[in-house]
Amino acid sequence: MLLTKLRTKITGRPLGLQKLPKDERDLNLGFLWFGGYEPLHTRKEIKTLSVKLQRYNTCGWNSSTTGKEVDEDVKLSPRSLVIFGKEAGYISGDGFSNLRNNEKTVQKYGIAEERFLSESNGGWSDYSDSARLTPEARQNATTHRSETYWSITNIDGILKAIDDERIVKVGVKWYHA
Repeated sequence: MLLTKLRTKITGRPLGLQKLPKDERDLNLGFLWFGGYEPLHTRKEIKTLSVKLQRYNTCGWNSSTTGKEVDEDVKLSPRSLVIFGKEAGYISGDGFSNLRNNEKTVQKYGIAEERFLSESNGGWSDYSDSARLTPEARQNATTHRSETYWSITNIDGILKAIDDERIVKVGVKWYHA
């Protein structure tokens, strides 16, 4: 599931989340909750398997990986997803993308388990180097693909997804203060 309409900025510099372009295939599920959805909880915590160390402008790639970990019940490598996204041409700069491209990458390539790819101590070119993905890691990633994904464009849909134990990715503006 994904929701984004904003380009995130911090201290005048754009971050990794880019504006989501319109896609005619997007299905607006807002019509399912006409009168306003009443959430089952006032506070809800969905347990995750890990906490990700965001490297560069890869916030969306990390959130897609964490969401897939909950679905698959296995620790996955955001680095592998970044490499696949870069290979697919979905990344500019050092991680810039949008939430739809993050999910398209999970759907097409999958995400390799964490055990197949170590963290990088080098710069962006090392972190995103496709030579770091072994044939075994690429094969493993195919077992962690999504069949589909949803775009939610209203608060009722987000609340319903959370009540259904689904991870929701949201793009928002934020600032250092």
